[in-house]
This record gives sequence, structure tokens and C-alpha cells, in this order.
Amino acid sequence: MTRLLNVSLALLLATLLTGETQGEILLFQRMISVNRSVNIFGTDQFDVDLIFGNHFFASTNDVTLFDSLVISLGDVGMTYDATPTSDPAFSTVAERLTDALNEFIKVSLIEDQEDGRTEQRGWIENLFFGRSSPPDLAGKTIERVSLHIDDFDFLPGAPGGSPPALVAGQPFDLVFTVMIYGVPEPTAAWLLLVGLTVLGLTPFCRRQQASRAPVV
Repeated sequence: MTRLLNVSLALLLATLLTGETQGEILLFQRMISVNRSVNIFGTDQFDVDLIFGNHFFASTNDVTLFDSLVISLGDVGMTYDATPTSDPAFSTVAERLTDALNEFIKVSLIEDQEDGRTEQRGWIENLFFGRSSPPDLAGKTIERVSLHIDDFDFLPGAPGGSPPALVAGQPFDLVFTVMIYGVPEPTAAWLLLVGLTVLGLTPFCRRQQASRAPVV
């Protein structure tokens, strides 16, 4: 009975490892706050970009995820996904996030209007992910990156000649969560599969040895 159970589990794991029924898992998430913006904005429509490059100020190899995403106050609570089929930059970004190079991740918010002002925040990868070695998600397989808009508020005007307390024309606070999804790492599953296979074959091998033992 134990052997049958072990063999069944091994077959199930083998099926998962083929990728036919393998589901994605949450590999990483981080809440990001772009607060007390230094700019005075004239609209509540913003183009949100996640930019990956080799330097914050003078990057020579930038690639942008969510390049066409525009949000406003009404997007609080919404989640937006970037996948290999929905975002042309996804494959390059996935490579950047798993190449074990300590590069930069930058959030850029640009007013969705002509000559719109820009607000930016950025981190070197090991600080963004909170890890030193590797500095990114090296060894993972990334399938989806999501942005959840947690909060988006314009701030009241400061006293003394400040802009009026309207939706637009003020600094803002924006909070959103970056979520990175992928597939489970295969190493642990393969080790479990091998272990179950050995357990399943052990009774069989013992019976074979017993049948070959000389009769005394």
C-alpha cells in the first residue's frame, strides 16, 4: 500500500514537473510609496512606468514595463498585469530580474499631458529585493508582474499662496504594490520525486533479493 502511494505521488510530481498542471506562485511583493511629491501637478492622469536599467540617472540600457498604463484617482483597488503576451518588454524584464546583476529599478510617474512633469523613485536591485546574494530573483522563472493600486490621493494645498484645494494642481501620495509571480523552483520537486521513487522501489528490490537468496 505504501509503495502504491509513493508511486502515485511520484507520478503526480512528474506531471507537475512537465509544466502541464504547474501553477504560478507569488515569488516576491513590495509596497511602494511615492509620497509628498515635489512637483505641483496640473492633472490627475499619470503614466506609470517600471524602468529597469544599469543606472538611475544615466542608464544606457533602459527597458520599461507597463509603458502604456495610465492611472487616475478612480484606479484605486485595481490590479494591472504584465505578461509575455500583454507586454512586449516582458521577456527582457524577466531576464533582467533573474540575471544576478545588481542593476537598478526605477518607478516613473509622468503627467499624461504635453510637457507633463515627472516624479521618480528608484532602488538598486539588492535594496529593492532586500537580499545581497543574489541581488535579484536569480534562479526563478517569472511569468507575470502585477501592479495593485493601493491608494492615490492629492494633498491639500499648503497655506500662503498655495494652489487651491482641488483634485489637480497639487502634490500627491501614491501607494501601490509590485507583485512578481512565477513557477516553483524545480530543484526541490525533483529531489522529492527521486526520494519517492526510491521509497517505492525499495520493497520491490527487497523481494527480488529475497527470491534470489539460497535456501539453507
